[in-house]
Amino acid sequence: MIRQPRLCSLSHVVEPRLFLLPCRLVAFLTVLTGLAAFTQPGSAASFFEQVFSLKGGNWAGDAFTEGGLDAGLDGDRDALVASADQFLGYPGKVSLSVFLEEDCTRAPFVEIEIGFRTNSMQSAGGVITWDGKPLVTCHPQGPIESLRTKKILVQTMDFSFSMGTHLLEITALGDAGSTTDLFELDALVIRRVGELHLPPELGRNWLIVCGESMSVPERQNINRLKTDLSTLLAFDVPIVPATGITPEMQSEADLIVVGQYSGNSFLKTILDAHHITSPFASDPGFIQEQGYFTAVYPNEKAVGRKVWIGAGWQSLGAVYAVSHLRTHFQADGGRLYLDVENSPLSLVRFENYFRPDIEERAVYYNIAYGISFGSLTPDNWTDSQWEYWVDQLVCSQMTHLYFFLWGDSEVYFPPSPFCNTDRNRILHERLQRMIGYAHLRGLKVTYLFSATLVPKDIFNAHRNLLKATIPYVTYGFPVLCQSVPNSFSFNGTTWNGARDFMIDVYENQIEWFKDADEFQIWFYDPGGCFCGSDHYDCRNHQAERLMEQVSTFDAIIQQKNPAAKITVMMWPVWVLEPEYQVYYRQQFLDLLKASYASRMDRITVADSVEHGDTSLNQASSRGFRLNGFVFQTNVETGYPFLLPLLKYLKSSSATGASRGVKALYCMRIEEGSKFPNTYFASRFFWDKDAAESLPVLEYAQWIANSNKQAAVQLKQALLLLDTFTTDGSAAQDMQAKGTQIRQLVENSLSLLPAARQNELEWLLITARAMEILGQAVENKANSALQNTLRTQFTNLMLGSPSFISFAPWASSKFNQFVGWLDSGWWAIHF
Repeated sequence: MIRQPRLCSLSHVVEPRLFLLPCRLVAFLTVLTGLAAFTQPGSAASFFEQVFSLKGGNWAGDAFTEGGLDAGLDGDRDALVASADQFLGYPGKVSLSVFLEEDCTRAPFVEIEIGFRTNSMQSAGGVITWDGKPLVTCHPQGPIESLRTKKILVQTMDFSFSMGTHLLEITALGDAGSTTDLFELDALVIRRVGELHLPPELGRNWLIVCGESMSVPERQNINRLKTDLSTLLAFDVPIVPATGITPEMQSEADLIVVGQYSGNSFLKTILDAHHITSPFASDPGFIQEQGYFTAVYPNEKAVGRKVWIGAGWQSLGAVYAVSHLRTHFQADGGRLYLDVENSPLSLVRFENYFRPDIEERAVYYNIAYGISFGSLTPDNWTDSQWEYWVDQLVCSQMTHLYFFLWGDSEVYFPPSPFCNTDRNRILHERLQRMIGYAHLRGLKVTYLFSATLVPKDIFNAHRNLLKATIPYVTYGFPVLCQSVPNSFSFNGTTWNGARDFMIDVYENQIEWFKDADEFQIWFYDPGGCFCGSDHYDCRNHQAERLMEQVSTFDAIIQQKNPAAKITVMMWPVWVLEPEYQVYYRQQFLDLLKASYASRMDRITVADSVEHGDTSLNQASSRGFRLNGFVFQTNVETGYPFLLPLLKYLKSSSATGASRGVKALYCMRIEEGSKFPNTYFASRFFWDKDAAESLPVLEYAQWIANSNKQAAVQLKQALLLLDTFTTDGSAAQDMQAKGTQIRQLVENSLSLLPAARQNELEWLLITARAMEILGQAVENKANSALQNTLRTQFTNLMLGSPSFISFAPWASSKFNQFVGWLDSGWWAIHF
């Protein structure tokens, strides 16, 4: 769950608790040292300045003071004095009425300059407030007696600076190193400041400050941050370890300070000064692991300079903090800012704490049905493309990547000529390397398989012997009955029954992917058998058949990777039970619990998150860890275009949380053209209460981070695409909306760099396709126009690098797509 940002002005920085604590130079806002910090020619325009005498204070003169407080800006010999020591006779808080002679509210900034006593014997801190709102906390430690001045730049939107009387107060904060606990304020000057003109070099130099010690995933993501920012700014952004940061660097550069609290001493120093030391200590373990903190501290180390913070308290939290910065940094005119700031000129302080609602968040890449659309589908991804998509998931703060290989054709099984191909071998080798790379990036990997779905050439050679009793076989899927005892041979290889064949196929697969962190067993869809007593009576022994698969393959998995865990997928038992009039879920879950009673941490039960009869209910009552499957698209349809599905994803995430799931995952085939849906899902998996449009805004600002106008138009286009695809023609003018989507996307992309335009070519083609399909929906009865539009649609796919591999199916799919959009996704799950 994302907490709402706590907005503070540059000066609104002191939390109430600090009034009660000793002050150790708490720099909640950067106070500017030096009289000329904002008054150099060309630095700031001053329209009004008022110097205040502090004669109304309680200091009767400095007869007992050495060092001359009359060196103060007001030129008098008075001061406000407060003491944290009640025995000194001074009050703990001193108030002074200040009358502003001119209205300063129309200026964007007000600069407040104060003079206070630095004395090794009087080193107590003081909190200064304006009309009851904290301005700054000072700690005037120093080896000699002198007057020190500090400047505070305040946005007028956060404080009242109208003409008239205001209340200035100081409160003394005791200090263990002080003998008198006195805090003395001698001078006060208020200036109205117009537009802030920083020297050209300010705001254009950046440093990433990393930790002295980092995990590999942290280091990898910080390197990606450097690449992202250097590309965004067209300026190299160096990485400096915390031990190498110098005072000159702090004064001459904006600092992006990232990493683990315990592994970055520079980060720790800053956060300690802001009293942020262990914000997730009382949270559940997975939040302690994944939670993170971001902040913007203007003028933290030098005038005109910012410090951005991305901090975790464990490695994964640090990775996610860096991902947050990567997806939320913006650039305007060559200046960097976080989206929450809204402008590089912002002087507002922000602090945000981020806590996930769901522990495990994943996308499931289904390599299946022979659907292979070039770079859109994972079966064709090269190593570098896999690294790109893994990186996208790290940016999305997913914890896991799942993948499934269609057992009839995509497995690599040497006895099967149909599956023993160079293409399948290369795919398996790339998946092996992907697992290793995902681990380097902090992602875990889950391999999904349906054990009774087997290579089709071997199955077809013994179809009558092996075939299961289940509709999938009727539909043409090679699903076997695992209880067939008869031996059979194929091309010189003999198996002692169907179970032996099934084990041979999938033990080979598990060997390929033994470094995966988890294995998920699917019993059905496709898979399973409900044969009757005339065969092997799987129908009345369904629970035992499922348990046999679990026991068999978990033993293999433990042998190859003892640390791996397993999940059993119950989808779609709630359809099969009433169809076959055999109700076996309770029995199976009881057998499963009995088998794993002493090792429940190794087993998870998964099922549909939204189905009314989901097995998650029965599994929960037995104490199983739960995983919810979000079925946001029917992958069998071959519809290759983006479906945002905001309402559905938000609702499913909330439902999953209410069911107590520890994991949520969505499914994808054509990730290359549907990734925004994965990103939207990740945002709702993280924060089930997020506003529907928030993930779209965040995605648009991430993708169009170099141009605010482009981001606005992209957000509008995606929101329109959402209702365009879900609501059907009865609720909207599809032709007009399709044109509007196309125009917005074209305008948005035209404002972005060429490299980003190339990356988003799929989105441009999607928008143009929606215009054609929308026109077809609104003109269904015009057969001549339908033929023209079908040709336009096909040619559009043929001319697109992203969709060229889909083009052979474009013409035959056209009418189907028109029909689906006419009805809308809510009516037809496509």
